[in-house]
Amino acid sequence: MAQRNALIIGGVVVAAVVVAAVAWFGFGGSRGPAPMASTAGPAPTAPAGNPAPAPAQTPTPGGLAEMAMGPAEAKVTVVEYMSLTCPHCAAFHREVLPQLKSTYVDTNKVRFVFRDFPLDGVAYGAAIIARCMGEENPARYVGFVDILFRQQDRWARSPEPLGEVKRMAQVAGMTGETFDACLKNEKIANAILQVRQEGVDKYKVGATPSFLVNGKLLEGGQTFAEFEKIINPLLN
Repeated sequence: MAQRNALIIGGVVVAAVVVAAVAWFGFGGSRGPAPMASTAGPAPTAPAGNPAPAPAQTPTPGGLAEMAMGPAEAKVTVVEYMSLTCPHCAAFHREVLPQLKSTYVDTNKVRFVFRDFPLDGVAYGAAIIARCMGEENPARYVGFVDILFRQQDRWARSPEPLGEVKRMAQVAGMTGETFDACLKNEKIANAILQVRQEGVDKYKVGATPSFLVNGKLLEGGQTFAEFEKIINPLLN
């Protein structure tokens, strides 16, 4: 029943991409957010069909632009690997990221990069929608991710979590037809999986949240003071 609930929005089975993801992860939306967890084993299976080929030079393995705040030439780059159903990630976005943003990002000292690392099928589906929403305007992606984390308890613990995401997306200006089409967007869906797999293979990411600070891996939720200790010497 949990798996079925994760796959149904308004009584209609959603895109095969979510079906594949939930089948791989082995659990669905009614079980609530996943805790900080190991990523043992391969990445979830990609959606059916042939993935779109990536351009020759791209900032992410799947050919999508990085979603980020702050200047590309900043002296320090902080990369977050996050899962939208991870409560530790939500706590970081509510309690730590605003201070990081005001202290370092808004002063052009740090570039903060968002990378999806879905731990379950619901997080995978929500990540696809957030990326789709930000394709033309990255600020919409950042804003929608903030909303998803701040309201995580309401939608991720819902019997129909993607139905709640759909309603939230519609409030943010996305039509129901666009939402359904986004879940079938193979380019975005495959790119998210490729970014996730690169995190495992290249950076040894094994949990969410995880951070790269100028390439150095930090696992688990970090306080603002802990970031200060790492970032300030790099700036000096």
